Amino acid sequence: MTEQYVPTKEDYDWLGNLLNSLRDGGVWGLPENNAVFQVDKKNRVLTLIDGPRDYLFDRLEAVALLHFYTVKEKERHEKNSERQSN
Repeated sequence: MTEQYVPTKEDYDWLGNLLNSLRDGGVWGLPENNAVFQVDKKNRVLTLIDGPRDYLFDRLEAVALLHFYTVKEKERHEKNSERQSN
């Protein structure tokens, strides 16, 4: 059985500062796992646009919920459309 991640106040503050520093539509990368997220401030969504859905995704999701943000993966048909247009 794996332990459930519980965000700390430092995690909460760190993500809040990060979100405040990014513009709507901006992108942010996690160097630890090469994940890239796009920020939608209007709809309060962080979208994984590249990289793995792993334990860091799950941890980010836990902290983001405290800021009333949803974390999701980019939809498959969006990925396929981009590949076809390149």
